[in-house]
Amino acid sequence: MKRIKLPIYAFLMILSLLAAQNGWNMEGAKKPTGKPYAEGELLVKFRAGVSEARIQEVLRQTGTEVNRFLRIVKVYVLKLPPGAAVEDMLKKFRAFPEVEYAEPNRVVAIQENPEKPQEK
Repeated sequence: MKRIKLPIYAFLMILSLLAAQNGWNMEGAKKPTGKPYAEGELLVKFRAGVSEARIQEVLRQTGTEVNRFLRIVKVYVLKLPPGAAVEDMLKKFRAFPEVEYAEPNRVVAIQENPEKPQEK
C-alpha cells in the first residue's frame, strides 16, 4: 500500500473547503493549458521561524512575485518570471532549506454531486 504525503493532501483538502465556503467561482480562472497545473505559478510554504526578510530575499533571488498569500495555511501563491518553467522553479525552491514544500498550482476540477438531480 502506498504511503500518502499527508501535508500536501491536507493542504488540498483545506483549500477545497475554503473555496467552497467562500463561494469562489470560475469566472477569473485561467484557461486550461493541457497541463495538470497553472503555468507560471507555484505554491510555496516556508518553514516556521523563517523571517519575512529572508522570505523576501528568496523571492528576489528567484525573480518571483507574491500573487496571493493563503493566510490560514501560510502558503504563498507565487507568480514566476516570464518564460520560467514550473519544473525548473520547483527545483530552485526545493533547494532552499527555508522552504518546507514547493508544489505546482494544480488544476482541480470539482464535480457536482451525482446524487443531486440536475435542474433544467
